[in-house]
Amino acid sequence: MGKPPYACRDVEVAIQTPGLRERLLELWTSPPLPTPMEDAVNCFLTVISPDVRGGRVLFDMMQKVEDYCVERDRRYYAWTASPKFRDWMNSGWHSTQFDQLEWNGVTMYGVVSRDLRRAPVPWLG
Repeated sequence: MGKPPYACRDVEVAIQTPGLRERLLELWTSPPLPTPMEDAVNCFLTVISPDVRGGRVLFDMMQKVEDYCVERDRRYYAWTASPKFRDWMNSGWHSTQFDQLEWNGVTMYGVVSRDLRRAPVPWLG
């Protein structure tokens, strides 16, 4: 696949994948899904190809998002149709579910990160 934010090949794969292109078109032309708070970072579109899916890829990706949010004192959120991903975020990343709704015939789960401000280390003042 390409490099962030998007490469031509990434877009080609998305539009050539039946079902995915229709869902993306619906998502991009519909009113936005609810946000948990005004300044939260939206993990709007994250697709990981099946050949590299797994905890390490997701961990590395979410670590970058979390580092960005810590530096800016913000939270991040995501929408997913996967109860497994929702549960993984809630247990592994200490997020919480902030909403659940039906979108395009699919149950969607909104998760938001915990407060990411890091407590100061007492002996460092």
